[in-house]
Amino acid sequence: MEQGIIHLKNETVGTFPRYPVSRGIPLPACWKVQDPREVSLRDEAGQPVPCAGKVLQRRADGSIEWMLADFVLDFGSEEAHTLTIEHAPDAEPALDHPVTLREGAASVMLSNGITTLVLNRKGKLIETMTMHGKEIIGAGDRVDLETVDMEGKVYRASVSDGYTLTIEANSRLRATVLVEGKHAARDGSTFLDFALRFTLTAGRPDVKFQHTFICREPQTGVVEVKALRMVLPTRMDPTARKLLRQHNHGKNWYPRSVEIAENIEIVASSISDINNYPKLYHPYKAGTLFLRSLGSLKEDAADYPFYINPSGGTEFRADYMTGGIRQTYPFIGWQMPDLTLVFGMRWWGKLHPKSVTVAIWPDWATPMRIVQGVSKSHSFWLTGEPKALTAEEAEQKALQWEVINVEPIAIDIDPQWPRFCEVLDCHHFLAYAPKEHPKVEENLRKVVPGEPGRFTYARNNPMGMFDFADEGTGGSFTNNEDDRRCYVPLVEYLRTGRVSCFDWGEENVNHYMEVDYCMFSPNPRKHGGLIPHTQDHFFGEVYPSHQWAEGVLAYYYLTGDERARKVVISVGDNNCYWANDVLEIVTADGREAGIPLVNLAAAYRLTGDRKYLDAADKIIAAFHQKWHDQWGDLKYPYPQGAFLKWTTGYGDYSSYYGLYRIWEITGDEALKTLLVALLKPAVTDPSRFSVDDSRMMDFFAVWAYIQLTGDDSVIGILKDVIDNFLVKGGHEMRRLHFLGYLDKIGDPRLKIAQV
Repeated sequence: MEQGIIHLKNETVGTFPRYPVSRGIPLPACWKVQDPREVSLRDEAGQPVPCAGKVLQRRADGSIEWMLADFVLDFGSEEAHTLTIEHAPDAEPALDHPVTLREGAASVMLSNGITTLVLNRKGKLIETMTMHGKEIIGAGDRVDLETVDMEGKVYRASVSDGYTLTIEANSRLRATVLVEGKHAARDGSTFLDFALRFTLTAGRPDVKFQHTFICREPQTGVVEVKALRMVLPTRMDPTARKLLRQHNHGKNWYPRSVEIAENIEIVASSISDINNYPKLYHPYKAGTLFLRSLGSLKEDAADYPFYINPSGGTEFRADYMTGGIRQTYPFIGWQMPDLTLVFGMRWWGKLHPKSVTVAIWPDWATPMRIVQGVSKSHSFWLTGEPKALTAEEAEQKALQWEVINVEPIAIDIDPQWPRFCEVLDCHHFLAYAPKEHPKVEENLRKVVPGEPGRFTYARNNPMGMFDFADEGTGGSFTNNEDDRRCYVPLVEYLRTGRVSCFDWGEENVNHYMEVDYCMFSPNPRKHGGLIPHTQDHFFGEVYPSHQWAEGVLAYYYLTGDERARKVVISVGDNNCYWANDVLEIVTADGREAGIPLVNLAAAYRLTGDRKYLDAADKIIAAFHQKWHDQWGDLKYPYPQGAFLKWTTGYGDYSSYYGLYRIWEITGDEALKTLLVALLKPAVTDPSRFSVDDSRMMDFFAVWAYIQLTGDDSVIGILKDVIDNFLVKGGHEMRRLHFLGYLDKIGDPRLKIAQV
């Protein structure tokens, strides 16, 4: 292929001038790209698109494998664009209002000529902010982050000793500054850490904020937080009218735009009666976004039948009606004659409880209960226009950030391109061809629940800030076990181009890499690890077999999100600890020894640090090589350490997968010999495959054996097993390689299979 193709479509009726896009794109090895400036994007007319690139991953030869591309496009209502990725120098076409960044001793300034933002290194977070020449935040306005402990003591970012500022992006298309610090009280005590990212893009007034709280408290056990908020005063006149869109109004239960004179509070909650929230709250309940004060809507109860009467609660579809007629769309505007500000938050209703005072955890809620290492991010935006916008116009502004919980622009990379670039195993997967094998594809589609379209309610329910994007009941959660909710949808996005797969994977990864991740612990067993299925996500231990970093790595490649990169490396470091200090646990069985190899390989890819391969070598020598030398097979005592019997189990497939990942990056011939020796008895004995347990219908092992030896006679040996696999479906994470091989050899069963 001479070029790649990116498809983009505005899936709304809104218009979005200079819409900013950041997306990871793969590059082929044959291009031998050393610098992102060697790559350009062109539109349908062949004109260069303003673009800036950043290296995400290099190959062993130094060429760029993944590059983050920042670019801007204009989108009309439901307009689509097709861009080409070309191996040609970036022409750097003219760009209106490019971003500039200037560092000073006391502050950092970001500006694009429309919005200017000055960030302090100490004291109040934002020194000044202007939009369209109008002062939004002045030198006398205190912009701060606050936490409140259970005794009512307030800790502020502005009281701390200062912040660490890191420039994460600095191009004419986008600048991102990361501000990190602690909340402190005036007596010198501190409570919770924070990270706050500010992003400004070319040609737009919008400022994106991404706030993360981090628990690095010294105490073990539960840490309770009364409130967590951002103080963001503006110079808007107190008489500014508030612009909303009411979700349900009148006997027709129909939306309407609303302008309100008085101050209001928009809340996200699973409880309608905010005044009695602590008494009525129950966990694992869906929430909505609504106006706290019913009186501000000036409703006439006589207009409503009894079952939706605002004075008597809402019986009509009560399970959807938290907040009743007070429900609103996810934006709020402040209108003055010469300026309107619009605010929105990503997944605002799903991450309840929230308040429009930018309360990450409102003080009217029950205490937030966390433990060491927990973090959680929230993204929100503020934009402005130098005129009085109507509520409908303010809503149009908010549509550019989120529509029914997803981004309004659908972005997909033509599936042939990642195959050609040979990234994330796409070249080995079953090629997406629904007309060739429709039944196979129909069943593979089910890795993402709901309809294949993006706008569906059949996916992650709005269960709350910690529960959103995980599954479980009664407080026990899977914590995205086996990477089925992270890795699988993201590689399916690349394989098929279905954007709903990216949406689903993005939601799940954002949960997994924060709520289910222990960023900090004095216990080295837990520090930097991913927490397996447990009570309330993070009230559990970390251990080797239940950490899956490949989905987080795929997300990093597709988005350039630095949080994801840090998690993959941190998980590798955690697995190094286990290999170096608690090897007897890592070598307890095939899964404990196998999954760390996968994670160590992922960390090595990002860093090139030999310590990850050294840790892998220890595991392989102490487990895989040891038992092969004794048995000529992967047989070991079970239950772990009990020596009651010698066994092989479903966890062994994780070992085969991990060994292959290490061989893949090292090319070690001795390791290849060992892996082939272990695979042969595993894939030539039909009795080792399960009839119904997908964990023992793991056909990656069969594919790896064929790949390493060239011997596909096992397909005949496993005829009945393969027939069963094609009916039952096999392991979601490890079936696409073998399906791809069956397609390559023209196996007719694919055309009639029911996978």
